[in-house]
Amino acid sequence: VDAWLEDFRTDLKSITQPTLVIHGDADQIVPAEASGKRMGQFVKQAQTHIVKDAPHGMIWTHATHVNKLLLEFARSRRTGRLAGGDPPPAVLARSGTR
Repeated sequence: VDAWLEDFRTDLKSITQPTLVIHGDADQIVPAEASGKRMGQFVKQAQTHIVKDAPHGMIWTHATHVNKLLLEFARSRRTGRLAGGDPPPAVLARSGTR
């Protein structure tokens, strides 16, 4: 994959919308420590959810949990607030596919 050698950190800094990052803590292809957990450094309004025991293909293995997070996001966009009172995020889901 050509993109493996690309450094997208500068591109990430251009994201100005609140963003939802979903990443599995059992991802052995792109570990959460190297990617999802670092998003807050680059996307200033990132809200990160690390899904316990979720692998790289978590949209299949943990579909119920991922869908719950996405639905919560969609509802928060409609109401303008999250359950905890935080502003709603945009979506950047770590799906394991490009």
